[in-house]
Amino acid sequence: MTNVKLYLVFRTENNKTHNIIIDSPKADIDPLAIQETMNEIIQSDVFFVAEKGKLVNIEEARYVERTITPVVFE
Repeated sequence: MTNVKLYLVFRTENNKTHNIIIDSPKADIDPLAIQETMNEIIQSDVFFVAEKGKLVNIEEARYVERTITPVVFE
């Protein structure tokens, strides 16, 4: 079983990073659409992270894929 997540990584006003994680994103999202969405999140100013402050810049976006293989006991 494979699990994919999209990490939207932001820089905060206190120079720390903060992740917004999206489970099971569409595989064919245009990178420009991701960037525009991240800019909209920053401009909306609705996120304030305790001890980190407001989101102020885009750091990166990345897909993280994890494969889970169960152990079979006989």
